[in-house]
Order: sequence, then structure tokens, then C-alpha cells
Amino acid sequence: MYHSQQQVDVKKQLRFRAWLFFLLLPVMVVVSFAFIFPNTFFSLSTSFYFNNIQNTFSEAVLERDDPNLTLEKDAIDQQQIQLTYSHKVKSGETLADIFKLYGLNNDDLLSMIKVRPQAIPLLNGQVVEWKQDGSGRLLSMQIHRSVRLSSSYIKEKNQFVFKPLLTTSETKLSIVEGRVGRNFYQSARAIGLTRDQIQTIATALYWQVDVTSPVTIGDKFAIELEQNIIGDETVGLGKVMAIRYQHRGNDIQVMRFNDGHFYYANGMSVEKSLDRLPLQRSYPVSSEFNPHRLNPVTHQYAPHYGTDLATPIGTAVYATGDGVVKKVGDHPLAGKYIVISHGRVYSTHFFHLSQSLVKVGDKIKRGQKIALTGNTGRSTGPHLHYELRQNGQPIDAMLAPLPTQKMIPASQRHEFIRQIKVRMSALYI
Repeated sequence: MYHSQQQVDVKKQLRFRAWLFFLLLPVMVVVSFAFIFPNTFFSLSTSFYFNNIQNTFSEAVLERDDPNLTLEKDAIDQQQIQLTYSHKVKSGETLADIFKLYGLNNDDLLSMIKVRPQAIPLLNGQVVEWKQDGSGRLLSMQIHRSVRLSSSYIKEKNQFVFKPLLTTSETKLSIVEGRVGRNFYQSARAIGLTRDQIQTIATALYWQVDVTSPVTIGDKFAIELEQNIIGDETVGLGKVMAIRYQHRGNDIQVMRFNDGHFYYANGMSVEKSLDRLPLQRSYPVSSEFNPHRLNPVTHQYAPHYGTDLATPIGTAVYATGDGVVKKVGDHPLAGKYIVISHGRVYSTHFFHLSQSLVKVGDKIKRGQKIALTGNTGRSTGPHLHYELRQNGQPIDAMLAPLPTQKMIPASQRHEFIRQIKVRMSALYI
């Protein structure tokens, strides 16, 4: 009995050793090959690794203007050949900081420095203004040093040309009036307004009336423009200073005040506020905004147009401002997503969600719960990809200046009332 049990144990040990040998055989072959032919082995394994990584990144990069994840252009936006942006310089800010905030190409900054390095330094309170085309390429940039002096960089044949600009301090006001016929854009163009002026008017009026809507047919409007003059000649296209618009019995009055912002007649600014974060608490940033990111492994561009926040699955996501839900869907790379329009300028984009709590067409309020975070789509782990776009251009949601709705200060209330009475009496329609 004892000997038969021993024989059984020996057979079990032999079977186990045989199983272990066949299990480890592939590993032993690979190790032996690496030992005998180290150079060949390293070359093959490195090639496999890099190709694998390259394929992963080439598949994972989200297109900047993916039509499923971005807003469609309305009748006015479709006419915009170029878009104008501006930034008021804070103490210590450099032009490189501004390029990073708004996702501008550093190659353009280097070209500008080569042309005129003395004009690059900035001072607190100066205003930087630039134009981009629809694909985000920088066309020109002006640094407004004072009321009269500006440094101008204009791209001509893929190279920047520097021109100092000296403008007159004399201005004149003019008024144009119109009635919406077939649509607002064509009616405004017919009385001589430019594309930029029309965009400014549509943006200022948006939260009261959407001028791209067919329901505006028959509406009346009057616009006050301010233009620089040299001698008897008008210089430039003119700045929109005041708007009076009558829509279905409503008399909408908007005026640009001394700070350059538009306000309603009650002293409230036309801009709506946007919050910095779509979450109730701070979470680690797992990937920063970088539209010109170069992958260190593949050396290919792998742009990242938003900010990734490492959140547990199921974390509540909140709207960062008032707006309208434009898109809700499921994307192979972005996973479950939501796109919200916050007026004519800003939009927010939320990717890799586990659940959407809103539907297309919903009007949402700032701070409203709209979704739960997840790990859907092509994702390396649970997180929220959050994008902020300005006129369709991705900007750094964590650092870029955000709009804030405000009232005219009590100390300036009297002057504001005086100005709006004078301007609106001249815009009587």
C-alpha cells in the first residue's frame, strides 16, 4: 500500500514537471535567442514596440474640426473669412504666454521675433489683438501700446512684416439704419456694415434675440459707429458703439461703455459668466491643453485640444455656463460626449462620459448637472476630457480669461445713464 502511494506521487510530480517545462519553453527560447543574437533581438523588439505605439497614437488623435464633435456654422459664421481675438495683458505676462493660452503656433512667434524683436515685450494693461482664419492659422497681430501707437505684424507670403501704426485721436460718429428682409446678414450688408461689425452686433444681441432666426424678418435696427479720421478722410472700418433693435414689440438697447464691453440699458453686461471647472471639486490634471504636442516616442504631432481631469467613474459633471445643448452622442474615440453652445462665442465639449443627463435642444443653466464621467471611447483610464472653444478655436480652459457678467459700478452709474440716453435718442427708430 505504501509503495503504491509512492508510485502515484512520483507520477504526479513527473506530470507537473512536464507541464511546467512546456509552459516555460517559449520563454526559454526567447531568452536564448536574445542571449545568442542580442542585436537582432533588440532591433526586432524595438521595431515592434514603436510600430505598436505609433499605430495607437495615430488612431487615438481626435481631429480638431471633427463635425461630430464641433458646432455647425450658422448663416453669419459661414461668411466669416477670418476671426478677430483680443487679450488684455496682465502684469508679468509675455507674448509666449498668450500664444500658449490661445493655442497659437510657436513657429509664428519665432518668425515675429526674427522680424522685430524690440516690439515683442509687453506691459501691463496693453491689448493684444490678432486675426486667425477658419483653420486657426495666424494672419496678423497688433500690440496696442497706447491709444495712438500700435505694433503690427502682418503675414505676407508665409512671412511676417512689421509695421508701426500711429492712429489719430480724432473720431466721428455715424448712424446706419435698416430693416430685416430676407435675413439679417443680407440686410446689414446692404446698408454697408462689414462682416466683423455684423458678428459684433449678433453677439451683443444673442441673449435677447438670435438675429440668424427667420422670426426676425421685419425687425428694425439702428447702429452707431465710431470711426477714426485724418483730415477729412475716414480711416478704418468703424467700431460698433451702440445698437437699438426692435423685435416683436421689444425695444432692445445695447451700448459699448468706457471699458469696451457692451451693456444693456439696465447696466448689466451682455456677456454671461463661465466657470473655470465643470466639477464641484478639483481633480488632478492627467493631460494638459497642448494643440501642438509632439509625441516623444513617435515624433508625430498628437495635439490635445482640451484638459483631461482624472476622475472616478460616475463623478458628476456640471455646465460651466448658461447655454443650449447642441450635440449628444457616442464617438469611437471621444466615447459618450456632450457639446454645449454658450452664445455666439464660447462652447464647451465633454468627452469619455459614462452617462448623459441632457438631450439635444435642452436649455441649461450654469451649475446644472449634465452628465457623469466615465471611461468610454479610446481612453487609458477613467477621466473627463473638457474643452473650451472661442469662436470654434480651442483655448486653454484652465488659464484663459473667462467672461464674467457684471453690473456697472455705482460710481459710474450716472455717467452710464447719461451716455445711453444720448446714444439711444440718436438711434430712434
